[in-house]
Parts: sequence; C-alpha cells; structure tokens
Amino acid sequence: MSLKTAFTNTNALSFSKWLFLRDDKLKSIVFFFISGKNATSPRFFPLFNETQNTRIVYFRGPNLPYLDKLWLKSFVICYKLTKRKVKRYEILHLFSLEMSIGLNFEYYHLDDPTYSDREINKLNDWAEAMEKKGAVGSIICTCTFVENWLRTVNVKFKTIIIEQGFSSIDIEEGIKKNEKFSYVYSSPYIHYGRDKHGNHSTWGAGNLIDFIIPGILGSLPGAQIHLVGDVGRCAKKTLSKLDSVVMHGRVDQITNQRILRSCHVGLYPRKHDHKRSVQKIYEYLGANLPVVTYDLTDTEVIKTNHLGFAVVNESEFLKASYALYINSDLYLTYAKRIEDFKQPYSWKVLAEKMEKKVNVCFPRNS
Repeated sequence: MSLKTAFTNTNALSFSKWLFLRDDKLKSIVFFFISGKNATSPRFFPLFNETQNTRIVYFRGPNLPYLDKLWLKSFVICYKLTKRKVKRYEILHLFSLEMSIGLNFEYYHLDDPTYSDREINKLNDWAEAMEKKGAVGSIICTCTFVENWLRTVNVKFKTIIIEQGFSSIDIEEGIKKNEKFSYVYSSPYIHYGRDKHGNHSTWGAGNLIDFIIPGILGSLPGAQIHLVGDVGRCAKKTLSKLDSVVMHGRVDQITNQRILRSCHVGLYPRKHDHKRSVQKIYEYLGANLPVVTYDLTDTEVIKTNHLGFAVVNESEFLKASYALYINSDLYLTYAKRIEDFKQPYSWKVLAEKMEKKVNVCFPRNS
C-alpha cells in the first residue's frame, strides 16, 4: 500500500514554491525528501509538522519503484544550488551532515546512531568545519544513552534531548476497543524469511511469527493479533495458516493511532538492541497500551516507568501477554499509569519544547 504523505503545517512549502518565496519572516528552516513509495520517518515528519516557527521545505519523489535514490540525488543537487538562499536563514535543521552549509546555527538530528568510528569521525569533521566558520552546531538526540555516548567519545557539541513522541487524535472520536482482546504490532515493514527485509534487525519479524503469535493464539484462543504495516509475501504465506490474525497494511500515522487505540496490548518482539529510544513504543503509550517487550536499552522507558513488561526470553514474553489477558485489574493499573505518564510526549508538546530549546541558543528571536 502506497501512502501520500502531506504536511498540514501552514509553514510547509514544496521546494518549487519555496524557490520563489521572498523575505521569509521565519528564521529556521528544514528540508524533507518525501518518498512516493517508501515509509516516511515516523519521528521527523510528525515532529516538524507540529512546529510553529520553522519553514518546512519538501521535495517529493515519484510514486514509482526503484527511483528514490535517483530522486534523492536530484534533491541534494537542487539543495546545494540554492545554498545562497538557505543562508538567509539563521537556523538549519539537518538529518544528514552532507547537508551542512556552515549556517550560523545548525542542529543535527541524531535519531538512529550507529555508534561507529565512521559516525564519530563525521561528527568531529562537522565540528571542525563549523568552528572554522565561526558557526554553532548542536545535536538533537532522543535519550540520555545517546547523550552520554556523545560525551564519552568527546564529540564537541552541545546536545539537546527531544524524546520520541506519539500522534494525538481527537479523543471525542469515541474509538471502541475490539470485542476480542487484541494484541497489536505496528511497523513500516513486517517481513519474514525471504522477504526483502526478512533478516533486518528492525523490520525482520522472525521472532514474532515463529514464536510470539503462535504462542499467544495457542494459549488464548479468544485473542486476536493485529498487524499494521507492509506484511511481506513470505510473512503472509506463513500467517495465513493462523486464525485470528488481522493485517491492516501500511497506513498513515493517524489511522495507525486509531487502530492502536482499538487494541489492548502493544507488542515489541524485537530482540536486537540498537541502544536508542524507539518511537514505536511511544505510539503504543500514546494509545494507552500496556507494552510487552524484551529488556533492552531501546525499550528502557517501559521498565523504568512500569508501563508494561520487559522480559528476557520468549517464555516470559508469553507469560506477560497472558497475564494482561486474564487479570483485568493488572491491565487497568498499567493503562492508568500510562495515561498519567504520556502527557509530555505528544508531538505538539515536543515540537514546542524543541523550538524553545533551539531559541535559547539563538540570540535574535525576531
């Protein structure tokens, strides 16, 4: 399923319209490449869509396969050709250090660090280039683990933590819970075996399909599993053998939140620890879903704040899933705790927090 992602922020302009924009009153700017075929960032898109004082310029790729790389190269070339226009702004938000132009203030969003020597070298090269130009660079990350790592490797930048968030929906929509007790897993890609991302550390769903889903449905025949995302061909073939599995396909973030709210428990069956904060977890929390996950740095928020179960193996994962099914008091206790916890993590609140922190470093708040 292909989705057309569109900003609702009135500060968002297509690249072609921005080229003819004169005397922009906004001092901050960010550039987006929006693929016509592949998933858009579940963090950057909703975060900047909620900003109030940032010019959003987007370059949209075609709805055709295999052209993203070519279109992305075209976007980078167009961007570099407009460097003089970009330099009229004071603040530049970056998702790639290759887009740095030495603007007065640049903020690099480090959402998915690799912790590699190559990444450290790139950050230090950026620091050196910014220092030579008398410009100021800062890193925006999602959690203290990344912040502490940056300090450990002596990256010479101030860091700002803007946590992961969730998409808000109108609570008056009156979304009802499914009649069957429902577990949900949401991911851009749910691939398995020979599927394109079958062995991917993030999008491979081997543990989910081989152990978690059969285990839950085998012991809880009254339960249902909901899958939100692009389910690969091999994954579909295997899942078709199981009853009570509902596949919604890829959906936009608001529809995703509606589906999550209709379910009861969020599943995070990934075992590989990327050692960063995971956005999906916050989408579950935004829907008031207790979460069952493995004990990882990625999911530390669940364990630290007692918002579900963080387990060490498949057996414990299934026991935790079962406990939330049979113990309604336990389930409601977690749901209430999540409702109290989640308030600061809507994208609207986080966007406001980000712009305030950016402006602390910006001397001319005109």
